[in-house]
Amino acid sequence: MSNIDYKVKNGKILTEKGLPFAPRWFCDGRMAIEIDNKGISQLDYFGPELSGNYRVFKKRFWDGICFYFNQGGKRTALKPKKCEIMPFGFKSKSENFEYSIYTVNDCLFVIAKPEFDCNLDVEFYDDSVFRPEIHEYKGIGLGGGERIWEEFKLEKGELRSSFTENGALTSLAFSSNAPLTFKQTPKNVKYTLTLNNLKSGEEAVLCLSVANGETKDYKGYKELLKKQFERYERVAEKAPVLKSNHPLINQFFELAPMYHESLKTTDVKGAIRAQSTHYWVWGWDSMTSNNACFYWGDSEFMGDMLECFEKHAHPEYGIAHAFNYKMEMSGDTAAPPPAQGMYITMLDLYRLSGGQWEKYYPFAKKLIETIFATEVENTGFCSGTSLYPDHRALINETGNDISTFNNTVSYCAVRSMEKIAKAANDSEMSDRCKAFADRMASNFEDIMYNEKIGFIDSSVEATTYEKRNVPSNNSVKWENNYCGELVEKRGEQYLKFYEENIVSPAGLRPIPEWSECYDIDANQLHCWWIVMSEFYTRLVNKYDRGDLVKQYLSWVEYWTEKLMCPEGIPCYDNDAEVPFDNWNCLCGIWHGYSMRGFYNSLVHAFVGVDFDEKGMNIYPYSGEELELLNLHFGKKNFDVKMMGSGKNIKDVILNGKSIGAVAVIPYNIFKENNTVEVIRY
Repeated sequence: MSNIDYKVKNGKILTEKGLPFAPRWFCDGRMAIEIDNKGISQLDYFGPELSGNYRVFKKRFWDGICFYFNQGGKRTALKPKKCEIMPFGFKSKSENFEYSIYTVNDCLFVIAKPEFDCNLDVEFYDDSVFRPEIHEYKGIGLGGGERIWEEFKLEKGELRSSFTENGALTSLAFSSNAPLTFKQTPKNVKYTLTLNNLKSGEEAVLCLSVANGETKDYKGYKELLKKQFERYERVAEKAPVLKSNHPLINQFFELAPMYHESLKTTDVKGAIRAQSTHYWVWGWDSMTSNNACFYWGDSEFMGDMLECFEKHAHPEYGIAHAFNYKMEMSGDTAAPPPAQGMYITMLDLYRLSGGQWEKYYPFAKKLIETIFATEVENTGFCSGTSLYPDHRALINETGNDISTFNNTVSYCAVRSMEKIAKAANDSEMSDRCKAFADRMASNFEDIMYNEKIGFIDSSVEATTYEKRNVPSNNSVKWENNYCGELVEKRGEQYLKFYEENIVSPAGLRPIPEWSECYDIDANQLHCWWIVMSEFYTRLVNKYDRGDLVKQYLSWVEYWTEKLMCPEGIPCYDNDAEVPFDNWNCLCGIWHGYSMRGFYNSLVHAFVGVDFDEKGMNIYPYSGEELELLNLHFGKKNFDVKMMGSGKNIKDVILNGKSIGAVAVIPYNIFKENNTVEVIRY
């Protein structure tokens, strides 16, 4: 456990000793802030007029933005003490003062309430006013160009500045309900903004607004915060409650919906940022593995996302792989057809959960046609390089490829579209989808299974079907249960391969260490992407491997204890104690599809239930007794209780009445609120 004690209650993190695992990230809307135990170490703003470079302030040689109570020249630093932590900020209490730092409405609010008369000094260095330099990594999200800052000036009661980058103007304004004064040092320039004449027991507020247009001020902050807290309280109230013998797994079920909520782009309905900082909105990253959102009661947002991606789709190329901050396609990054098929699998879940899906059907038909258009020689397979990793040539792809990742995704989409079209009384489309998917299912193992390595290959050459000899955890992307139709024949063999070649102390390697492709990009090709878990966890559940379930739980526990959920987990050290890095595994990050990946695997493989066309499926393993309360699917709620032990189902008791040893409960016999007790033996 951590050397800083904390507990989680109703989605809030409560501490007695400051911020755990600082520096920590907080975010909401277009703003993200990193806070250490001295102050704000970085502030990011994903402004619609910016062209990649989101950093506004960044701690470098000197401190970041620090805060001090000043009593006649004697300073007391505002440092986190006894904290109540939310995804968008925190409140700290000490013996004689309390203060809060929150981001809301694309502003940063610092609220101080001392029990003595004083001033409040806000200090930061010119060096932390971020200017891109040649040594800054120019990767994704750090494009930008030369940035020209204006001097900070106190005008009409506000401290103001701005910067211009690639012709776009970004303005900053500090405002307060207290009188402001401003000064700077002549050397190693440090700025001090002072809130004057704070009175004992009274609340002072400082607002920092960053905007591409008109800046905001502190007025109305109480109502803004009230609404924000109410929004997150609704998330906490809806969140399923897991009662198991694993406190950190129970804790993850409380935290994941809260931190996922913080990624929503509040000014763009239905869009969600990839993680707490660095990334903006991505296509398949947003749409993948969204069973979790339905489970924690966010099906309304799923409808919003369906609408958003149709609204912001390119008229010719469809859904973007990456969006810029205006929600336009970033460069030429159209998502490949299989990735856009994730829209269809999400639409199918939305339909099954009772959503008003019909209005999105015409757009889904356009997307399915793009999948049909890439078919290779009447095989049911789509051509195209893999969606992952970034450098496909390093996994022996040539640009003339049939990717397993892509095609497991497209298979799930086509099977879903078959059912959606049937519901829409579009028999022609339903029949086309069935025929297409049947072709792939009949060819899948002949084309994608590699006898030489005893596992599914990551890709084959699209003309000769020559295999690439790259077995990969990232081959089979389980988007829904239809995926199981492709891989059911050799399940035990695949699990054995995982154990011997893919499983590491830290998680699932992307490819075996013995492969010539392992780590040759020094980045993704030694990392486990959490969202690529479900094929493995389904196998672990199916073959009743309680030892491997517990190992998977230990991986989730490791990151939950650190109050984070990274994008990629380095397996390079072969050590369960995983080092942080500055990219995939950034300390304090919560990544959207990683949270959903963990959550889905826990519901499906640990609890042992899911939902599909048939209804609720039940498939326990020989594990402990547990309860998952307040699980959602559409407008129906479920308290699921796994009782007894063993892989087999002895009886299922639905709402107090036995319905026999069934493995599927049809939707039409559920009420609005349901108790499902599974007796195992």
